[in-house]
Amino acid sequence: MAVRASQPRQHLQRPDWFGKHPDAKWNPAGQRLTQRAELAAAYHQHLAACQVRRILDERRIPIPQFARQLGITTDTLRRKLRGEAWVRYDELLAWALELGIEILPAPDSTDDLLP
Repeated sequence: MAVRASQPRQHLQRPDWFGKHPDAKWNPAGQRLTQRAELAAAYHQHLAACQVRRILDERRIPIPQFARQLGITTDTLRRKLRGEAWVRYDELLAWALELGIEILPAPDSTDDLLP
């Protein structure tokens, strides 16, 4: 059984870039399907976090206000935007629905699922 990384940011070469630099460099995926799927999940959480941060900045919406809109604590949202905690798919969709933006890129092929 594969062990999931405790934090999505652990998949980045520079973990402190999670949710801040869309072009961040990633550690290579393992050969197992579960390892590649986890990397894909971390990658898409990172891209979503980058978009959320950009939109919040543009609209001058403070993170605590956005967290209240989502019905979660500010600390929880910050940890997910920094990649210190995994985000569920329904949470990613809530981010998109609440901000009215597309934050999940539609991949042209399965090759586009990984960084």
